[in-house]
Amino acid sequence: APKGVGALFVRHGIALEPLIHGAGHEGGLRSGTQNVGNIVALGHACSLVEKEMPDAAGRMAALRDRMADHLVEAVGAALGINAAKAPRLPTRLSVNFPEANAQRLLKRLPELCAATGAAGNDEPENFSPTLAAIGLPPNVACGTIRLSLGWYTTEEDVDRAANLLLTAWDGVRL
Repeated sequence: APKGVGALFVRHGIALEPLIHGAGHEGGLRSGTQNVGNIVALGHACSLVEKEMPDAAGRMAALRDRMADHLVEAVGAALGINAAKAPRLPTRLSVNFPEANAQRLLKRLPELCAATGAAGNDEPENFSPTLAAIGLPPNVACGTIRLSLGWYTTEEDVDRAANLLLTAWDGVRL
Protein backbone atom coordinates (compact mmCIF):
# COMPACT_ATOMS: atom_id res chain seq x y z
CA ALA A 1 0.00 0.00 0.00
CA PRO A 2 1.16 3.59 -0.35
CA LYS A 3 3.30 5.19 2.32
CA GLY A 4 1.26 6.96 4.96
CA VAL A 5 -1.66 4.54 5.24
CA GLY A 6 -2.08 1.68 7.66
CA ALA A 7 -4.44 -0.33 9.78
CA LEU A 8 -4.36 -1.05 13.48
CA PHE A 9 -6.21 -3.80 15.31
CA VAL A 10 -6.98 -2.69 18.85
CA ARG A 11 -8.15 -5.25 21.37
CA HIS A 12 -11.33 -4.26 23.21
CA GLY A 13 -10.52 -2.43 26.43
CA ILE A 14 -7.14 -1.07 25.32
CA ALA A 15 -6.91 2.69 25.81
CA LEU A 16 -4.98 4.63 23.17
CA GLU A 17 -3.79 8.23 23.10
CA PRO A 18 -4.69 10.34 20.06
CA LEU A 19 -1.91 10.86 17.52
CA ILE A 20 -3.27 14.17 16.26
CA HIS A 21 -5.70 16.23 18.34
CA GLY A 22 -8.52 18.18 16.77
CA ALA A 23 -11.93 17.33 15.34
CA GLY A 24 -11.94 13.79 16.74
CA HIS A 25 -12.11 11.54 13.70
CA GLU A 26 -11.28 7.82 14.01
CA GLY A 27 -13.08 7.54 17.32
CA GLY A 28 -11.21 10.52 18.69
CA LEU A 29 -7.80 9.00 17.98
CA ARG A 30 -6.79 10.87 14.84
CA SER A 31 -8.15 14.08 13.48
CA GLY A 32 -7.90 15.18 9.88
CA THR A 33 -9.32 14.34 6.51
CA GLN A 34 -9.05 10.69 5.60
CA ASN A 35 -7.02 9.85 2.51
CA VAL A 36 -9.64 7.75 0.74
CA GLY A 37 -7.40 6.87 -2.21
CA ASN A 38 -4.72 5.44 0.08
CA ILE A 39 -7.33 3.61 2.16
CA VAL A 40 -8.71 1.95 -0.99
CA ALA A 41 -5.15 1.07 -2.04
CA LEU A 42 -4.53 -0.53 1.38
CA GLY A 43 -7.69 -2.60 1.02
CA HIS A 44 -6.60 -3.73 -2.44
CA ALA A 45 -3.11 -4.59 -1.15
CA CYS A 46 -4.68 -6.65 1.65
CA SER A 47 -6.80 -8.60 -0.84
CA LEU A 48 -3.71 -9.30 -2.98
CA VAL A 49 -1.78 -10.50 0.06
CA GLU A 50 -4.62 -12.78 1.11
CA LYS A 51 -4.79 -14.31 -2.35
CA GLU A 52 -1.05 -14.46 -3.18
CA MET A 53 0.75 -14.83 0.16
CA PRO A 54 0.79 -18.64 0.49
CA ASP A 55 2.54 -19.06 -2.87
CA ALA A 56 4.68 -15.97 -2.40
CA ALA A 57 5.84 -17.07 1.07
CA GLY A 58 7.02 -20.41 -0.29
CA ARG A 59 8.78 -18.73 -3.22
CA MET A 60 10.52 -16.21 -0.94
CA ALA A 61 11.56 -18.93 1.55
CA ALA A 62 13.11 -20.85 -1.36
CA LEU A 63 14.99 -17.70 -2.43
CA ARG A 64 16.15 -17.10 1.15
CA ASP A 65 17.43 -20.66 1.34
CA ARG A 66 19.07 -20.33 -2.09
CA MET A 67 21.04 -17.33 -0.84
CA ALA A 68 21.99 -19.13 2.37
CA ASP A 69 23.13 -22.19 0.41
CA HIS A 70 25.20 -20.03 -1.95
CA LEU A 71 26.91 -18.30 0.98
CA VAL A 72 27.53 -21.53 2.92
CA GLU A 73 28.95 -23.20 -0.20
CA ALA A 74 31.48 -20.39 -0.61
CA VAL A 75 32.30 -19.61 3.03
CA GLY A 76 31.88 -23.04 4.56
CA ALA A 77 30.66 -24.08 7.97
CA ALA A 78 32.17 -20.95 9.53
CA LEU A 79 29.27 -18.91 8.12
CA GLY A 80 26.63 -18.76 10.81
CA ILE A 81 22.94 -18.66 9.92
CA ASN A 82 21.02 -17.19 12.81
CA ALA A 83 17.97 -19.22 13.87
CA ALA A 84 18.57 -21.72 11.06
CA LYS A 85 16.60 -24.42 12.85
CA ALA A 86 13.84 -22.14 14.13
CA PRO A 87 10.70 -20.99 12.33
CA ARG A 88 11.73 -17.87 10.40
CA LEU A 89 10.14 -15.29 8.20
CA PRO A 90 10.40 -16.36 4.57
CA THR A 91 11.72 -12.92 3.65
CA ARG A 92 14.63 -12.63 6.11
CA LEU A 93 18.12 -14.08 6.27
CA SER A 94 20.51 -13.24 9.10
CA VAL A 95 24.06 -14.52 8.67
CA ASN A 96 27.37 -14.08 10.49
CA PHE A 97 30.41 -13.68 8.28
CA PRO A 98 33.47 -15.05 10.07
CA GLU A 99 36.48 -12.83 10.67
CA ALA A 100 34.61 -9.76 9.45
CA ASN A 101 33.07 -6.55 10.62
CA ALA A 102 29.62 -6.23 9.06
CA GLN A 103 29.76 -2.40 9.01
CA ARG A 104 32.94 -2.42 6.95
CA LEU A 105 31.58 -5.16 4.71
CA LEU A 106 28.43 -3.19 3.85
CA LYS A 107 30.41 0.01 3.24
CA ARG A 108 31.99 -1.82 0.30
CA LEU A 109 28.52 -2.52 -1.14
CA PRO A 110 26.69 0.71 -1.93
CA GLU A 111 24.52 -1.15 -4.47
CA LEU A 112 23.18 -3.60 -1.84
CA CYS A 113 20.62 -2.60 0.77
CA ALA A 114 21.14 -4.65 3.91
CA ALA A 115 21.51 -4.08 7.63
CA THR A 116 23.92 -5.12 10.33
CA GLY A 117 23.01 -6.69 13.64
CA ALA A 118 19.38 -7.34 14.51
CA ALA A 119 16.23 -5.35 13.89
CA GLY A 120 15.88 -2.43 16.28
CA ASN A 121 19.61 -2.10 16.87
CA ASP A 122 20.82 0.74 14.68
CA GLU A 123 23.80 1.72 16.79
CA PRO A 124 26.81 -0.29 15.61
CA GLU A 125 28.79 0.42 18.75
CA ASN A 126 26.15 -1.34 20.88
CA PHE A 127 26.01 -5.10 20.97
CA SER A 128 22.56 -6.26 19.89
CA PRO A 129 20.52 -7.64 22.80
CA THR A 130 18.69 -9.86 20.29
CA LEU A 131 21.89 -11.46 19.08
CA ALA A 132 23.09 -11.82 22.66
CA ALA A 133 19.79 -13.53 23.57
CA ILE A 134 20.36 -16.20 20.91
CA GLY A 135 23.81 -16.85 22.33
CA LEU A 136 26.11 -15.05 19.91
CA PRO A 137 29.31 -13.69 21.43
CA PRO A 138 30.24 -10.12 20.40
CA ASN A 139 33.09 -11.28 18.12
CA VAL A 140 30.60 -13.34 16.06
CA ALA A 141 27.72 -10.85 16.20
CA CYS A 142 29.91 -8.09 14.76
CA GLY A 143 29.86 -9.98 11.45
CA THR A 144 26.06 -10.20 11.27
CA ILE A 145 24.32 -9.08 8.09
CA ARG A 146 20.51 -9.02 7.87
CA LEU A 147 19.04 -9.39 4.39
CA SER A 148 15.44 -8.96 3.27
CA LEU A 149 13.74 -10.34 0.20
CA GLY A 150 10.68 -8.81 -1.37
CA TRP A 151 7.69 -9.63 -3.49
CA TYR A 152 9.62 -8.99 -6.70
CA THR A 153 12.98 -10.54 -5.72
CA THR A 154 14.27 -13.00 -8.34
CA GLU A 155 16.81 -15.82 -8.36
CA GLU A 156 19.14 -13.51 -10.31
CA ASP A 157 18.81 -10.86 -7.57
CA VAL A 158 19.67 -13.40 -4.88
CA ASP A 159 22.65 -14.79 -6.79
CA ARG A 160 23.98 -11.30 -7.49
CA ALA A 161 23.58 -10.23 -3.85
CA ALA A 162 25.36 -13.37 -2.63
CA ASN A 163 28.25 -12.79 -5.05
CA LEU A 164 28.53 -9.14 -4.01
CA LEU A 165 28.60 -10.13 -0.34
CA LEU A 166 31.25 -12.77 -0.93
CA THR A 167 33.47 -10.37 -2.87
CA ALA A 168 33.15 -7.72 -0.16
CA TRP A 169 33.80 -10.30 2.58
CA ASP A 170 37.00 -11.36 0.85
CA GLY A 171 38.15 -7.74 1.02
CA VAL A 172 37.42 -7.13 4.71
CA ARG A 173 38.34 -10.36 6.47
CA LEU A 174 40.30 -9.68 9.60
